[in-house]
Amino acid sequence: MSGQFPAFLILISAWLGTGCAFLRAAENPMAAVAHDTTSGDADGVVLLLHGFGDGPDHFVEHRFIELLRRADVGLDALAADAHYGYYREGIVVDRLRLDLVAPALATGARRLWVVGMSMGGFGSLAYATRHSQDVEGVIVLAPYLGPDDLIEEIVAAGGLDLLAEGWPRV
Repeated sequence: MSGQFPAFLILISAWLGTGCAFLRAAENPMAAVAHDTTSGDADGVVLLLHGFGDGPDHFVEHRFIELLRRADVGLDALAADAHYGYYREGIVVDRLRLDLVAPALATGARRLWVVGMSMGGFGSLAYATRHSQDVEGVIVLAPYLGPDDLIEEIVAAGGLDLLAEGWPRV
């Protein structure tokens, strides 16, 4: 039993380290942290979607906001609190659109880029698929695309090229 106790503590510590992300309920409206990242007037927004267990502050801690300021691409940043609860309930895309993107577009944003990592990469691709008219570009970093057995099944069936006929090649 004594050998199992330290392993149990490690497991509990890891679980608590995620901020109990899988226990949080989706809220209406979705919260976000806005960052002014331009030296002049922004003509658009970069929507930032974090990974599982992270939060909107992840983008400050890991210097994304600082790098956007330096690049001065004419886009302000909006770090969404799109935690796992939104994905679990299947409403992440709807909440992003209603709570964050639509208000940004209504107040004059003409360009929207969506950037996501891991779980946020999945959310970025899901948003761009459902609302391609809104999106100028998408950047995904290590996106979660589904369980390995699903990916293997897609590859065995011939890959995504079968679905992508007629899509523009980039």
